[in-house]
Amino acid sequence: MIHGFNGSKDNWLSLAYELGDKYHIIIPDLIGNGASSKPKNISYSIDEQTRLLHSFLKKLHLKRTILIANSMGGAISLNYVYMYKHINILILIDSLGIKSEDSYVDKMGVEKIRESWLHVCTPQKLQALIAQGIEDPPYIPNSILTYLSEEKCLSSDFEEKKCYDILDKKLNPLDDLTQKAKDIKIPTLIIWGKKDKILSYKNSYAFHSTIEESELVILENIGHVPMIEDASQVSSKIVNFLNKHQK
Repeated sequence: MIHGFNGSKDNWLSLAYELGDKYHIIIPDLIGNGASSKPKNISYSIDEQTRLLHSFLKKLHLKRTILIANSMGGAISLNYVYMYKHINILILIDSLGIKSEDSYVDKMGVEKIRESWLHVCTPQKLQALIAQGIEDPPYIPNSILTYLSEEKCLSSDFEEKKCYDILDKKLNPLDDLTQKAKDIKIPTLIIWGKKDKILSYKNSYAFHSTIEESELVILENIGHVPMIEDASQVSSKIVNFLNKHQK
């Protein structure tokens, strides 16, 4: 399970719980995130993160591998399948990588996006950022928001560096993976929250039409992180897909 930009393995815990003991689940913190090391002197580009993921997976000697990925993690995983060819099934959840439609956030304009994404140093800014990602955010006590925003503020410069390794100065993705997606020949499930404000759900149709062996599921009243917002529903869609395609 591969998380998105500034996410962590914690993003997947509810989904992992729903999937239960049927699968051998591996959830890494990508470099620069969570409990992983955070070097400032490397590139966090999609290609470099793909190579780092490959060096990690090689050490595990897995016989059959399914990648489940969200947002930036989706771009890394799609790129991985294109580059290394040994993944059996790909599951993309509100994925970065192919853009055919502006989102709610895009329409805010680059300055407002910068203001809301970078240097999040107050509880109010953090709450607004969470509301961009989650359609129906849970209640979080102000004391917790204050602590989390203070922690996030301390890493602002590092987050900005990572951001500009995958996005240009207008905050558009540096990597268009459309041509690579045409080369994907494995069963692929595309799941998308219809209320996604960060990556418009209409992009899902571009993924679906580009990836040959893909199925598309649109989830009503769900935002950018369906595996957090409704892990039970996402788990059901994944299990149904895997039951059809696993040998």
